[in-house]
Amino acid sequence: MRVVLILIYSEQMLQSLDDVGIGYIGAYLREQGYEVLIIGPNENKINFKTICEFNPDIIGMPVYREALTGIKKFCKNIKKLIPSVKLCLGGVLATYYDEELISKISEIDYIVRGEGELIMHNLLQCLENNGDIRNVKGITYRLNGTVQKNDNESLIRDLNKMPFPSRDIIKNNKLSIAAISTTRGCYGKCTFCDSPGFWRAENSHRWRGRTIRSLVDELEYISTNTGVVSFDIGNNSFEDPGSSYDRVLEFADEVIRRKLIISYTFAIRSVFQRKVTEHLIGRLKESGMCDVFIGVESANEQDLKLFGKIGNVEDNIKAVEMFRNVGINTTIGFINFHPYSTFQAQRDNIKFLSDYGYAGYFIMLQKLIVDKGAAIYQRLRNDNLLFDGGIEHGYSYQYKDARIKNLVNFLDDYFIRSEQGNPLIKLLKFYERNYMQFLSYSERQFMHYDDSKALSAVSEAKESIKEIVGEINKRNYVWYTQLLDAAENNWNSNLANEIVNKNMSYEFISELYNGLLSVKNGLNRKYMRLGDKYEKYIL
Repeated sequence: MRVVLILIYSEQMLQSLDDVGIGYIGAYLREQGYEVLIIGPNENKINFKTICEFNPDIIGMPVYREALTGIKKFCKNIKKLIPSVKLCLGGVLATYYDEELISKISEIDYIVRGEGELIMHNLLQCLENNGDIRNVKGITYRLNGTVQKNDNESLIRDLNKMPFPSRDIIKNNKLSIAAISTTRGCYGKCTFCDSPGFWRAENSHRWRGRTIRSLVDELEYISTNTGVVSFDIGNNSFEDPGSSYDRVLEFADEVIRRKLIISYTFAIRSVFQRKVTEHLIGRLKESGMCDVFIGVESANEQDLKLFGKIGNVEDNIKAVEMFRNVGINTTIGFINFHPYSTFQAQRDNIKFLSDYGYAGYFIMLQKLIVDKGAAIYQRLRNDNLLFDGGIEHGYSYQYKDARIKNLVNFLDDYFIRSEQGNPLIKLLKFYERNYMQFLSYSERQFMHYDDSKALSAVSEAKESIKEIVGEINKRNYVWYTQLLDAAENNWNSNLANEIVNKNMSYEFISELYNGLLSVKNGLNRKYMRLGDKYEKYIL
């Protein structure tokens, strides 16, 4: 059978990123002898002619909420062109919303739940041999007009036996950052995270990790064969299994031993700072670590307990300061609003965000995202706080304190749903995570090769962005604290608008938006003047 794996990007996605999931499935199926076409088009630029010429028997797609409209449209169109083709969805959302998806999208034939490699292979073998579909573990499907769910498939025990993910999307889409997966599962128990449910961990962590040698082999292979030297190591937390940090040090040492000139980021918990040494931090930076994602989530102890975090507020502060002090770009995970939010937590959070400059990225607007796989989902159901928006919208919820609800609704209307606020928020999210990370990657490369002109250009861009975000940060702290007072005591919509307009007028928002775009476009022009070899640094 011939297989197409397609990652559909939507306009709502801030950037076209690598997807290691279908890369693994594609590589595994190719290893088993299947011919596989892997593509990653924008929803409005799908080349149906190429797909039809390939003439697939089955098409697999990962589901992201932002791309759901594009996926539905694609399924309708491809079934008209190739009526016999089987359509299959997979990924985290598909795992939890399998019955809803297959019921709502009539063109879908199968849903793959959990790890996809073995399940897709078994499904293909069953279809090839006219086998009994009821014997294929890990799938949801229709049988005689009703939705059926087979038992779960077992987890893959040894990840080192898996082939490296296929990198077709990186090559075809000319991506500059490769996603890397070195482990599956997690030792944490964050109540908002769907990882335990996705890996079907039940009462155990079910953490599985590749050897460091295998990981660095893959980095070396990618950099040699694609020219990509920037990597996003997407583990739940890179320091797992966590009893010591020998694995982290081994990774840094191996990269340095092989003299790989790479840049990378990974995610850690804030408790990392409790055991880390100057030697380890030095080796990480020397090996190419120039960005880190820390799961901070809150600056309030009660919220951290609600979220099931291992670290405390002091850990959060020390972790951020530790990486910043050695010049590593530091991004945080943060959840400001949730059904049990208090005004004390709001004040703790905005002070922390302001003190460390994160309020400039409007992180205080971020809310708890609830999906079926997270432990907190059941608590909210028990407390009758959930509203089911289905696969399209996920779950919304009530707030125990109605005053918090007034605040959230106002902020959503002003910054998320309004025409004046939404473009700026989207742009700042892109800068906060993707763009500043990429600039840090580029800076690392220019420093190593002593490329003074390019280094000067990227350093100036980073400083200009920090200056703009710093101005936003100061203003956001002022109006947000005033808004908290208004919300806690006697809510008045007119007063709320007056408070925010004073600091975040339409003219000021437009100025910020244009300023950020000007910095990015200015840097791109400098790269173009420096020559063709800098094209890969243009975003």
